[in-house]
Amino acid sequence: MPHVLNTLVAPVIDPLEFARGTLCSLSFVATDTARETHVTRLQDRFDRAGIAASMADTLGTLQFLREAEPLDGGYWIPAPTRVVVLGGKPCLLVGVHPTAELRRHFGSARRAGVGRVVDADEVAGLPRQSLAAWRGHDGNDASTWARTTIKLAMQRFAPSVVGDGLEAFGTRTSKDFAGHHREPAWLRVGDSAACAWRGVGLFRSKTSATRYRYFLGRHQSESVFLEGPPAREPLRMQFGLAALHLRSMPPDETAFALSILEAAQGEPSA
Repeated sequence: MPHVLNTLVAPVIDPLEFARGTLCSLSFVATDTARETHVTRLQDRFDRAGIAASMADTLGTLQFLREAEPLDGGYWIPAPTRVVVLGGKPCLLVGVHPTAELRRHFGSARRAGVGRVVDADEVAGLPRQSLAAWRGHDGNDASTWARTTIKLAMQRFAPSVVGDGLEAFGTRTSKDFAGHHREPAWLRVGDSAACAWRGVGLFRSKTSATRYRYFLGRHQSESVFLEGPPAREPLRMQFGLAALHLRSMPPDETAFALSILEAAQGEPSA
């Protein structure tokens, strides 16, 4: 009778959840206090887990979600756990704790793309943050900020090429049980659904298999493309451009926020 060999299969590691758990444990001081952690300590943990190549992307995603922030000198610190009000039953649950740990305290906590959502009535005791503040609010709404940013960039465009894989930010109409709504989409350059203001849009191109750079640009024809400065807040620019481009039917902010999180699954923001 042939021998049956039991093969041990190593568990698949989710780099994003691993980053959350690692930063959470290394920075823990007390339940309401965290200390900064140097990137070399994080690198050591990622090396030992065999997923070192994913560290830069996952830290970028934590920053994109406002779950953690980089400090000077290569240090990172978790942001306080809070909920972002979306105006309906689900809230964004923002914090660096792994999803499994959040579920121990909030049974409805679940992944939504790279982010997490939770039922509002279950997190009444947590600090609350508006959607505008979570996106990055300086007293201007997203459309006003995007318009100002584009105006300041107008003199910084230079001829470039439309490389393979270059994509433009836009929106598309989607339908679900609640009806029609707008959601973000990354489109081929020149697509009529791309969002722009005064001819300026948000573009991205791959710098590696999983990483993108984001920048402003003007696509004038198949042979003429002007590249502008980097988009340092691509999340906020997506909201702003969508609002400017779709003034007659602006996207629902709740659905749009969740769609951006879904679209960001597996990719960094900057």
